[in-house]
Amino acid sequence: MEEAYLIFDIGTGNSRAAVVSAGGTILSVAKENSIVHLDRQVKGASYFLPREWEAAIWRLARKALAGAGSGVRVTSVCASSLREAVVLVDRQGESIIGYTNSDRRGEAFMHELDWERIWELTDLSPSPIFSAIKILGTARREPEVLERTAFYTSVSDWVGYLFTGVGVWERAQAMQSAVYDPMTGSWSEELCGLTGIDSTQLPPLADAGSVLGPVRPAVCQELGLAPGTRFIVGTADTQAALTGAGGELGDTVIVSGTTSPCLKVIPAFRKYPLTWVSPTAERDRFMLEVNTTSSGINLQRYKDAMLPEVSYAHLDQDAIALGLPEEGLPPCFAMFQRGMHLDRDCLTGGFLMRVPFSPELRQESFFHALSLNIGMGITLCLQRIDQLEGLEKDYLVGGGGGFTSPIIGQTVADLTGRPIRLPVTFREATVYGCAALCRRAAGAEGTGPALLREILPKPAPALEDYFAQWQHCRQKLQEIEL
Repeated sequence: MEEAYLIFDIGTGNSRAAVVSAGGTILSVAKENSIVHLDRQVKGASYFLPREWEAAIWRLARKALAGAGSGVRVTSVCASSLREAVVLVDRQGESIIGYTNSDRRGEAFMHELDWERIWELTDLSPSPIFSAIKILGTARREPEVLERTAFYTSVSDWVGYLFTGVGVWERAQAMQSAVYDPMTGSWSEELCGLTGIDSTQLPPLADAGSVLGPVRPAVCQELGLAPGTRFIVGTADTQAALTGAGGELGDTVIVSGTTSPCLKVIPAFRKYPLTWVSPTAERDRFMLEVNTTSSGINLQRYKDAMLPEVSYAHLDQDAIALGLPEEGLPPCFAMFQRGMHLDRDCLTGGFLMRVPFSPELRQESFFHALSLNIGMGITLCLQRIDQLEGLEKDYLVGGGGGFTSPIIGQTVADLTGRPIRLPVTFREATVYGCAALCRRAAGAEGTGPALLREILPKPAPALEDYFAQWQHCRQKLQEIEL
C-alpha cells in the first residue's frame, strides 16, 4: 500500500483536507466553507462554534480519505490554520468557543496596555487581532467563560487535540498570541502580566514537525486509520506555505492567497516598526513579514456577487486578450488606504475612477483592478522589505493560488524587475508544507521542490504610470476610515 499523510488546512473562508503521498503527490482534496458567526453584542467580534468546525473536520477527513482510494495507508496526520484564532477548552475537555483571526472583541481595552514594552519584547505593533487581546476582551465582557476554561490554543493545535487529546501551542502560532517571547522560545510571564493573561491557562509549547502523539483509537476506528497513526504538530498557514514553497535562508517569498504576506527568511529574531518577525516552521529560522490588505478574498467576493456565472478561466482569458498588465489597463483603480504592517491596522478602501465613466468600463474591469491592486500592494511590501533588510537574491519565490492569475505575478515581476520562481508546489503550498513536516517527523526531509516555471519581467511603462497614479491616490485617501 502507498504511504500517505492526511493534511488539514483550516481557514476562516473555507477549510480543506487532503491526502498526500509520501512521495509528494496530492491524491485527493475535500473542501467546504467555514461557518463563522458575528457577535451582535460587540463591534467587530466574530466567532465560530467548535462543534460545527469539528463536524466539518470529520466530514472533510472522510471525503478526502475516500477520494484517495483503498490502496493508501495514512501514517501521519497534520494541520495548518489561520493565525491569531483561538479555541477555548474547558476542564472536561469540551471545546467552549472559538474566536476567528479577525475577531476584535478586545479592541476597546487595548489602550490600557503598554504597547511600547510589548513591541520591545515581541516586535508586534498594536492590533486587536492578537490572541491575548481576544482573551482580554473575554475577561472583561464574559469572565464566566474564562472561569470555565482549562486552556486555549491555536486552531491547528486544537485539531491536534481533537485527534490525540494532547493540548500544545506551536511556536509560530504562539508568536501571534502577544505573550510569546521569541528570544527565549517560551511563554513570557512579563507579557502575560502586561496583557492580563493567566499563564496557567497556556498549554506547553511545541515545535512544528514534532510528534504530538498517537491518534486516539476511537478516531482511528471512526476514520479507518491504522492503529498507531501519528499526529504531527503543524503550524500557521503562512509558515506552512513558506515551507511548501521551499523558501531558504535569504529568500524573499510571496504567499498570495486570502492575504498577501511577503516574507524574507532571516537567521535571527530582529525588530522593525510596522512588521512582524516570527519563527518559521524550520528550526532556528525567522521570517520578516510585511503584509497589506491586498486580498484574494476580495476577488472571490466580487466575483461571487457581480460575476457569478463567469468562470475564473474566462476572466483570465479576458485579461490576456487585453494585454494585462502591460497594456489594456482598466479605467478604474481598486485601492485600500491602510492595512496590516504596511500602514496600520485599519482596513478601508474601494474603487476610484474618473467621471463620466469610461465607455470601456465593464464588470470585468473591477475584477482586473482588484487583481492589479494585489500585485501593486505586494510590490509596496517588497519595497519595504528592501528598505529594512534588502532583497539579497535576484529573484523572488511565489506560492499560493494567487499566482494562477495572469495579472498578479506578472505585475510584481514587471514593477520589481525580478523574476518570480514558482515551484511545482506553488498552488497548494500550505498542504505541501504540512506534508514536509510529516516527512521531517519520519526522518526523511528530502530536498526542496523542483522549479515549475518563472514569471519573467517585461517592459511596462503603462503599468508603471498606473502604479504611480494608484500610489498617489492611495496616499491622498489615507484619512478616510469606514
